[in-house]
Amino acid sequence: MKTLNLYQARANLSRLVDEVANGESIVIAKDGKPLAALVPVAKVAKASFKFGTLKDKIHIANDTSTGDAEIERLLTEGEIFSR
Repeated sequence: MKTLNLYQARANLSRLVDEVANGESIVIAKDGKPLAALVPVAKVAKASFKFGTLKDKIHIANDTSTGDAEIERLLTEGEIFSR
């Protein structure tokens, strides 16, 4: 991963965007401290969490009990389960 200072990035933005489009990742730093990263959009999209990805992969056993009737009621009949 290439690291450039802010001045270099500003002066070469068009070329850097082309490099990123070809799969390169670039860190932009100011005073030696990394501030931002230019990464391909596909990398960002892959890193995102998608709801439903664990569906049918997690099982919660029926024999779990909290010992607290109110908590059990909220876990089984609460608003989020009324859909």
